[in-house]
Amino acid sequence: MAVVPNFWIWQKRIYCDEYRDLPRNPRVSWARNNGFVLALLLAVVLAFLFPAPGGKGGVLHAEFGNNFGIALILFLQGLSHSLEKVKSGAGNWRLHLVVQTFTFVFFH
Repeated sequence: MAVVPNFWIWQKRIYCDEYRDLPRNPRVSWARNNGFVLALLLAVVLAFLFPAPGGKGGVLHAEFGNNFGIALILFLQGLSHSLEKVKSGAGNWRLHLVVQTFTFVFFH
């Protein structure tokens, strides 16, 4: 009679008892835990090797993409705040007035 390994499903992955006890490569574990950092490094290397697509008039149209990317990041950051925090922050109008005035005078 063949021994059937005990399979179970956890977080949409299938694991086996025998596989779970095998030693893991620490480099692979580090890469899985730091995928975002590796993607950033890959983006920097690709931009260094192929700068033309991101330049002015390039295929990626960086002059439009930069503004859109920054607006998207700020919009998503704003969505993460609770309504109570937004209301309390908007109530501090004097600070907003000082910051907006300084920004206008200094950068305009």
